[in-house]
Amino acid sequence: MDIYIDIVYLLNLVITFLTLLSITIFLNDSAKTRWLFLLSLLISISTFLIYLDDKYIVVYLLWVAMCCGLYYRHKAIYAIVIFYITSFIIKFTMINFSKNAVLINGVLIVGLSFNWLVMFVITTIVIGVYTSYFFKLKKELTIEKLFVDVAIKLCTEEELIICKGFIDTGNAIEKDGKVVIFIKSAKICNFVESEHVSIYTVNGMDTIKLMTVDYVVMNGKKYFDVYISCVEDIYIEKVDCLISGKLLYWG
Repeated sequence: MDIYIDIVYLLNLVITFLTLLSITIFLNDSAKTRWLFLLSLLISISTFLIYLDDKYIVVYLLWVAMCCGLYYRHKAIYAIVIFYITSFIIKFTMINFSKNAVLINGVLIVGLSFNWLVMFVITTIVIGVYTSYFFKLKKELTIEKLFVDVAIKLCTEEELIICKGFIDTGNAIEKDGKVVIFIKSAKICNFVESEHVSIYTVNGMDTIKLMTVDYVVMNGKKYFDVYISCVEDIYIEKVDCLISGKLLYWG
C-alpha cells in the first residue's frame, strides 16, 4: 500500500489532539487550545519512529510521558494514563475498521484508500464534537472561578460576615485608593457611613455610601484597602456581594 509520511503525521496529529482534548475533559481542566495544539505537534514527532523496529514502542511511551509530564505537571500521572488508554482505543478502533491500517511503535499507519478517507471524515466529526464540548467546559470553568467564598470583618462587629461573592471585572470603582465591594444590605446589621463617592450609572450621576472595613478574606488572603456599599439586591443567584476585579491584584 502507498504510505506518505505527511499523511501519517497529519493523522496521528489529529488523534493526539483528540486525545489531549479527552484528557482536558476527564481532568476537568481549562487548558488553552493553542497549548494543546503545540503539545500535539510535539508528541506527533514520534511519527518518525515508523522507520525503526517494532521494539522501539517504549521510546514512544517515554516520549508521550515526558511531554505530558512537562505540561500537566502535578496531574501528569493521570494525564499519561488517560493518554495511553484513549490513544490506543482510537487507534485499535481504526485498525479494526480498515484492513490497510497498522500500528508501528505506537504510530498509526493507514494506506491511501476509501476507508482512510472515511476514517478521516469520522475523526474530524468527532474532533468537532469534542472541541465544542471542550469550549463549553472551558467557559463553565472560567465562570466557576469567578465565584468565591468571602469573609468580611467590620469595625462595628466582632464576628466575620460570611458570604458568597462574585468577581465583577467591570467594577472599577475606587475611593482614596480603596476598592468598593457591593454587598446585600440584608447581610449588614450596622452600616456606618464613613465616606461616599459619586459614580456614573445608566440613570446618570449617583452617590453611594461607603463603609470602611477592617479587612476582607478571600482565597485565604487578607485584603485591607476595601470599602463596602450596601445594595438592596444582587441579581445573580446565591451571590451576596460583588467583588472588584482589581482586588485580585492587590495585597
